[in-house]
Amino acid sequence: MTQVRIAIVGAPGSGKSAFAKLLAAELRERDKEVRVVDGYVQKLQKKTGYAFDIHATVPQNLQVLFHRWTLEQEAEKAGCEILITAGSLYESILYGAFRVNSDAILYPKDKTVQVHGRVGMEAFGMVQSLIATHDLLFWLPYTEKQIVKKGRSYDVAVNEKLPEVVDGYFRRLNVLEGNGPRKIKDALKAIGAVERWKAENPSPSDEPPA
Repeated sequence: MTQVRIAIVGAPGSGKSAFAKLLAAELRERDKEVRVVDGYVQKLQKKTGYAFDIHATVPQNLQVLFHRWTLEQEAEKAGCEILITAGSLYESILYGAFRVNSDAILYPKDKTVQVHGRVGMEAFGMVQSLIATHDLLFWLPYTEKQIVKKGRSYDVAVNEKLPEVVDGYFRRLNVLEGNGPRKIKDALKAIGAVERWKAENPSPSDEPPA
């Protein structure tokens, strides 16, 4: 049975996939059974022909969200102590919000667009309330060097707004900064705290500390 569910959160190019691999390897060295969910967007692109990028529609962002969730369920069914997902539903929610705002600006008088946008965001909120089961959200913020290099871009906007989205759902982001070893050390410390807390609070209704 999965004991700890982890989502690595961050803007495009923040290093989610690389860190997921490093963290999984470190945990396996500690004899933990780990599964990693990653690469799902690229697989969806190949299967559907859609470009799930900044132009993705709200339904397409929901499609990514549910595909990710399905892969997490499959990983848990296969069995693991720790499940690590590169990306989270919060990125999908933010991408959907950006699309809704963009459509509202482009079509300010189109009532249908407004209704679709409102319904879409309500759907994201409902889904979040039902499937937000991650015990830890590790955030990989851009470094100052990355921000300067990217300038005022879509990626930087995601980096800036992502913490606000997570906070809006009353979830805590565990910020991982510094070099690789420091990030791994801080992540392992947080994972250990959750494992200890769960061992002391076995009730399925209990929630890990914020």
